[in-house]
Amino acid sequence: FMLETQDSPVHDRSWCERAQMDPNLDGAIDLKDAVYLRLALAGNYAFLTSLSIATPYGCDGQLSIEVRVMGNDGQGLTDSSRIRFEIGTKENKQMILNEGSDLKETEAGAVVTAKMSAPGVFSAKVEGEGGWSNEENLGIAVLVEVRQTEDDKWPNRAYPFRGSSVHPYQDLFKLQYSPLRMFHLKCE
Repeated sequence: FMLETQDSPVHDRSWCERAQMDPNLDGAIDLKDAVYLRLALAGNYAFLTSLSIATPYGCDGQLSIEVRVMGNDGQGLTDSSRIRFEIGTKENKQMILNEGSDLKETEAGAVVTAKMSAPGVFSAKVEGEGGWSNEENLGIAVLVEVRQTEDDKWPNRAYPFRGSSVHPYQDLFKLQYSPLRMFHLKCE
């Protein structure tokens, strides 16, 4: 259960060991990780194992985000769970949804509910309304809600990988938007 990204040094054993000791992906190995593991083993939280971001090529392309999320049994989460992406942006808040659902503006930018394409694989695709604008420091926060059934709305099964301005995450964790991954958009 470690987050693998395009630039992860997965061949470095010490990096892999440290990454496994940080299941909440906050960059620190501390008591919060032990609590996270306990809640994950109880089935309340899940393990985010990969995050892929494909940025638009030029002004008119789409932004694609995909994650892989495992439950405590090592299996991918099902579509009864809900995965959302909060996209932190100042210049590109107006988006068109190409894949996923429930695209809404937030304090930090926009949030979209990902679509499950296979057990544990969730993705969303958006494009800028009227094209993208150049912007540095866009970010993605991954919001995971582990649900046993579609109607299961127990808020203690929600976890933001790193922070979110979206309910219930902001209320539960008293966090502001803080992206798990940053990137730049260059419109040329």
